[in-house]
Amino acid sequence: MSQNARLATFGQEEGAPIKARGRWMKAERVTSETISFARRLRATGAGLTALALAACAHSPVDGRGQASGGALEAAGNPSIPASATPSSSGALLRLADRLLADDAPAAALALYREAWAAGGKDEKALSGIGRAQLALGRPELAIDTLSRAVGMPGASGRTWRAYGESLLGMGRFEQAAAAFDEALARGADPAALSAKAVALDALARHEEALELFQQARTMAPGDANLASNYALSLALHGETGEALEIFRRIARQGHAGLAHRHNLALALTLAGELEQARRLLRVDLDSDEASSTLENYLEIAALPAKDRVAAIAAVSRPVSRAPSDVAVPVLADDEQGRKAAARLMTPPAPPPPPAPEPVELPPLLDPTGWSVQIAAYRTPAQLIRGQRYYWRKFADVLKDQAPRRSEVDYGPRKRKPRGFFYRLNVGELRGRDEAYALCRRLKAAGAPCWVRPPEPSEGRLPGGTAETSVAPTSGGSDGGS
Repeated sequence: MSQNARLATFGQEEGAPIKARGRWMKAERVTSETISFARRLRATGAGLTALALAACAHSPVDGRGQASGGALEAAGNPSIPASATPSSSGALLRLADRLLADDAPAAALALYREAWAAGGKDEKALSGIGRAQLALGRPELAIDTLSRAVGMPGASGRTWRAYGESLLGMGRFEQAAAAFDEALARGADPAALSAKAVALDALARHEEALELFQQARTMAPGDANLASNYALSLALHGETGEALEIFRRIARQGHAGLAHRHNLALALTLAGELEQARRLLRVDLDSDEASSTLENYLEIAALPAKDRVAAIAAVSRPVSRAPSDVAVPVLADDEQGRKAAARLMTPPAPPPPPAPEPVELPPLLDPTGWSVQIAAYRTPAQLIRGQRYYWRKFADVLKDQAPRRSEVDYGPRKRKPRGFFYRLNVGELRGRDEAYALCRRLKAAGAPCWVRPPEPSEGRLPGGTAETSVAPTSGGSDGGS
């Protein structure tokens, strides 16, 4: 199928795009700038994609524009098949409902007509015809059918909601909001709440719309359509951070259908992430179509926030002159597209952290001379941390001194200390007086220290000097032998 561009729009069920042809129909409260923008888009012959509005079923349409389940008939005068019988009406309605729920609206439409003809000329059959037409992307046909249905005794909330959606698709936002109120008066319905929020958003009543979106999501927290409607509303009003978080969550969970993906692409465009938006559009469109769609998204982004919702609804006005026996061409949605969106929206695994740079231990103490010991540790890591700590904290005393280590193993003897120790020393100090002078300075600064000559296992004193044990003055020592 060749189409120049597709736009994510409020007011239709996910997967039910509508093709922009025919005359311009002015929406309520749409600014002149918005109308001008919409007319420019119409001049391009752009195809338009609808926002996911949780309500109707839908089915793919082949490249010739024929619904995969059969031909789309005109709404105003349902035909009466000769084979219909009154007793078959209930069974036909049940089967048609299942087909509509299973995304086969064209096949469902034929059965709803048979049910109507079989003596079931009531609200249920007429509502089914209208809902099937709406699912096939023909709100200009559905609006007449559903206006008759809501006027019949016992019209259900589902019928009123579908009628509101047809009004929404025609840009009659005030009337759509009133129809959704009628639906809600007949029972709690998160889809009707979300649909009314879309209508209010198009009427520049954004704060009221957000409240309804939140109520709907609270009632059905796992519904991807409701989440998508809310996220697109946020994005169109400049709150792209939260919007993208919601859209990406939908995609990563594998729930991003065709309309969700295009809505996400629009949100990415509004956030300035153009390359990511282009990659996402290429899941469903060829290169030229993706570029054209992105250009249209950029025009939407250039509008004032308050006009964006109305602009999208305005340019998606259906075509009353389209042949009534042909469904509106749509892009087929499939599991491959959902998986591709999930891959694109899943952040890559972070690279493994770089291997820590090797940190050398202080060199071994020279086997000759005196040392000033500061502390003793069980592991090399502790020794390194200790050396950094003391040389940083007591830099005034130690900045010109070299750290040294010594190693001593007392083995598994009964008395303490026992085992292996890494000793942290200052060295090499060639004279006893030099060692004691340094230790006194460290003590004055608050550091522990003690002076000692190397032990036999560590080295020897210079020139036969007698070994003199010096008791430690504070903690952190292995205690000597």
